[in-house]
Amino acid sequence: MKRKRIVVMGFMGSCPIAGVIWQHVHYIVGLQRLGHDVYYIEDSARIPCNAETFDTSNDFSYATKLLAHLASEFDFKDRWAFCARYLAELPTVGLSLREIRQHYKSADAILNVCGAQEFNDDLLASDRILYVESDPGVEQIKVDQSIQSTIDYLRRHHALFTFGENVGTKEFPVPIHGLKWLSTRQPVVTDLWKTRRPPPSGAVFTSVANWSTSGLKDIIWHGEKYLWSKSREFMRFVNAPKVAGETFELATDIKDEKTRTRFSKTGWRFRSPHDLSVNYWDYRNHAGDRFQQDLRPARWTLRFSQAP
Repeated sequence: MKRKRIVVMGFMGSCPIAGVIWQHVHYIVGLQRLGHDVYYIEDSARIPCNAETFDTSNDFSYATKLLAHLASEFDFKDRWAFCARYLAELPTVGLSLREIRQHYKSADAILNVCGAQEFNDDLLASDRILYVESDPGVEQIKVDQSIQSTIDYLRRHHALFTFGENVGTKEFPVPIHGLKWLSTRQPVVTDLWKTRRPPPSGAVFTSVANWSTSGLKDIIWHGEKYLWSKSREFMRFVNAPKVAGETFELATDIKDEKTRTRFSKTGWRFRSPHDLSVNYWDYRNHAGDRFQQDLRPARWTLRFSQAP
């Protein structure tokens, strides 16, 4: 296979939580191991967030320190850039703006992971931008609702990929209006998550989740509301520890005391998600080392979670 120059674009600097970081790292390292020249570029007008303080501001030092550390750890040192597109001077850390523009023009492919990268004149010098959708259903509904900004944005990509394997089939209820969606899956570099020791005594099933988005990202389609939050689906498994005879530990932020008590009474254990979100290795250890897991990718099937 011919060696390619690939630019991965995303938001792990401006949204530096562990799950987002790992999602991007698997792309970067996976493509490296396939023999390609891989660059990570974050070139956005998005105001960055500090994962430790939850503050958002024009200060991008937290984002760039994190990216520099990741680049050193995962072997893309001197192949990354952060451009603060929200500032008039377009300051950059890592690669210079001139180098960023050169990579846009010369890249064999530019992966817009999660569709997080907005377009700018520099990026539009490329006609090889690939949209990688990780939350299927949202953009298809916007297209069906004739939201022109979404239609224009998607059509500017060379190709559209989605984790939703049913998108565009008779199993998918939302019309795709002539857009061609190609199915893909989240890559996993398995040795980064491989457990090299047997489960410790007292190992438990673990998960990390954001409990609620307070309705901010819920979707209305054909008069029905579809929830973005995971809370309603988790309620289906409230009795899982009793049924399985195992301990389940959930790192999440259930603020409603009655709901939290209901889970606790059936054998669920809780811990704060904040420290795991800040430290991506602690996140990995919580999800992967506490219990021996089969990390083969599951088959994705899109199913809407409809509000009652």
